[in-house]
Amino acid sequence: MTKRATLADIARKVGVSESTVSRALAGSDLISDDTKIRISRVAEQLGYQLPALARAIRGSRTQVVLHLTESPTLDFHARLAQGLHEASLRNNHLLVTHQSFLDHFTEEQYLQILAPLAPAGVVVTPTSSNLPLLRAIAEKYPLITLDRDVEVGLHAVLLDNKQAMRQGIEHLVELGHTRIALLVGKDPMTVGFERRQGYLDSLRALHVPIDPSLMVREDFTEAGGYRAARDLLDHRTEHHFTAMMATNGDMTIGMLRAIRDVGLKVPQDLSVIGFDDSRYHTLMDPPLTVITQPAFEMGEYAANLLFEHLEHPTETSSRVRRMPASLLLRRSTTFLR
Repeated sequence: MTKRATLADIARKVGVSESTVSRALAGSDLISDDTKIRISRVAEQLGYQLPALARAIRGSRTQVVLHLTESPTLDFHARLAQGLHEASLRNNHLLVTHQSFLDHFTEEQYLQILAPLAPAGVVVTPTSSNLPLLRAIAEKYPLITLDRDVEVGLHAVLLDNKQAMRQGIEHLVELGHTRIALLVGKDPMTVGFERRQGYLDSLRALHVPIDPSLMVREDFTEAGGYRAARDLLDHRTEHHFTAMMATNGDMTIGMLRAIRDVGLKVPQDLSVIGFDDSRYHTLMDPPLTVITQPAFEMGEYAANLLFEHLEHPTETSSRVRRMPASLLLRRSTTFLR
């Protein structure tokens, strides 16, 4: 059986990167005509074929909305996708979702392959490293970013991250806690920065002293949450904190694992607030208090903004839309003893 030619095969033969091949085959203006011709000839020699969907609808404007997300298997991103999907169906459009896992090369490959399909619009949760590509796509198609603002495209639909953190901090301070540990992501874009800033602003507004040693920056992952929590918990007698907050769903899981592993009881030994709700949080003992994002509504709103633009392309409105978070009070926080 003959092995199907891949982008990597073409890249090796031409002597360029896979991303250059992907861009060239997608007709990107970022690649010179000479390089496009060389890559096209080698692709033809090797018998390379575009994916079936690309071959089928390349070249004409379609009723397809392209959606590139971090991972639709995560509750937050799954609900974003569901909101986009339902709004797209109501407007007689098909949503095509792919996942990047916030890997810039994967994101670039998908955008290069899918953008020439002439979509009605593109909705993406972007990485920080593909701004030239996103700008090139935004020049051709309506582009909306979700969850992160990279100042590209028609609109950015975001959580009001500072308001989200304020709700958690105010609740803990009302319970008497002033030594509040924070696990925050190293995200170079808006999310990590704004949630950290929201934590600091809220403490200042409530006249609570700020201790930088209580803030640990780590990857926005379960492993990152675990490392950050253990770093604090293993030195708890030095830091003297009585409450802990995570700043995304994955970090919340890591935080809870770390608390379990060191043998602390929630909320008797430590009051805890997670981020992003899950159906499993109500099954925990005790059920977890969380800051929750209106993920479905964010996805739905992003799609509606896109369809409003398609209906009235000359009308302009605010580029950045922020949606409020909610604090779901359960039983993982209590009064300071």
